[in-house]
Amino acid sequence: MAPSENDFASSDAAGEQKRSKIPKLNYQKIRYHDENERHRQQLLATERENTKSLKEYEADKEQLTKRLDVVELENNKFKTEIRNETAIQDLPDNSRYKTMDANHKVLVTTQVALAASHQTLNERQNIVDKD
Repeated sequence: MAPSENDFASSDAAGEQKRSKIPKLNYQKIRYHDENERHRQQLLATERENTKSLKEYEADKEQLTKRLDVVELENNKFKTEIRNETAIQDLPDNSRYKTMDANHKVLVTTQVALAASHQTLNERQNIVDKD
């Protein structure tokens, strides 16, 4: 029995359907692969930025900690000097108060610098904690 035209048409339609599915699947695979690669590159870039900012934070934190230690030492030194001001009782009243006033100004300036260092350190810690 010879194949009819309907048989050829149906086999051609089935073959055409198979051929049309293959490029679509390959296109989807390529598209998903490209999207995954872009996403992976974005994640790697973000990771590099985070690592860089973490290293910068650690360096800044170390530097601020050193500055804070120096400021605390100076603060303790000035506190000691102010305690020793009571020994200046021998000076005339006018110069005694001028000396105490100057030491007090230095102490206040040091305390302000210490507070600013603490605040900067806390702000940097908050930034890293958010990352």
